[in-house]
Amino acid sequence: LLILLGAALVVVAPLLFHHVDHPDALFSRPRQVSIFASGWLAREQEITGHSAASLMLQQFWKSISAFNYTLDPTFWYRPDIPLLDLVSGALFVLGLLWTLAHCRRPANGLLLLWFWLALILGWVVTENPPSSQRMTVVAPALALLVSLGLNWLARLAPRVSRLTFDVSRITYYALLVPIVILNLHYYFRVYTPTRVYGNPNSEVATELSRYLARQNDDCVVYFYAPPFMYWGFGTFRFMASGVAGVDAPPVGEGEPPEIDPSRGMHFVFLPERLGELEIVRARYPGGLETPVYSIVDERLLYVLYEVGR
Repeated sequence: LLILLGAALVVVAPLLFHHVDHPDALFSRPRQVSIFASGWLAREQEITGHSAASLMLQQFWKSISAFNYTLDPTFWYRPDIPLLDLVSGALFVLGLLWTLAHCRRPANGLLLLWFWLALILGWVVTENPPSSQRMTVVAPALALLVSLGLNWLARLAPRVSRLTFDVSRITYYALLVPIVILNLHYYFRVYTPTRVYGNPNSEVATELSRYLARQNDDCVVYFYAPPFMYWGFGTFRFMASGVAGVDAPPVGEGEPPEIDPSRGMHFVFLPERLGELEIVRARYPGGLETPVYSIVDERLLYVLYEVGR
């Protein structure tokens, strides 16, 4: 335990030093999402007419049922199933019940403290639960609770069965194999191809970055995307780090970018600013125009207008 605490201190130390110099930043995000500090609870009481106790019960129900019933409402992850698959969800309930029944054991007490503190501080007292990005810290605790439920069920199996062979081992595999199959199928065959994770801007940046990285030229990207998206987007900086680019502000909202005709030009237009393509096409005729669509739902991601040197 001391080694674990020492390792945690090493990991947290840079953050602690930062927050000593910037104490206001330590609680800035909690103040924004807290149902108390942000004024959410008071507003909801006025809007819905429900009492504070009723709203807190709703918050608790959304939080505790996220693993088996309530879906993540955010647009970052947005799955169409609860956070645990059907088998893991059932084992989680068993594991939680077993741990609560044996809470006096120090290991179980620490596990319950971990789980409930994360649930309350990460979801119950924050807006819009269950927002999964606030609960990644509880993933190892969930795994432990699921495994404890599986272990309890496997130990019970020989007592209720009259079979002479090793029923416990069979129970383990009979439950572990479906968990593996369900998760592999959902996350790699169902969820990942939808490209939901991230956001629409991430899909635009990924497709465009892959294309630019293959070109191996010195063309400049003129990005007609602000205020919806900017060239400083992290995916561009990572996947197309060697490509020069500049943001083009909307007409009348800033100085237009300085075009360098001595280098090739990649003009990229998001759908929201597609109307400005006509201006660029008139100024630089003869370019190659390529609309790029999402492979998921065939919506237009961006239009690329390329002009050579």
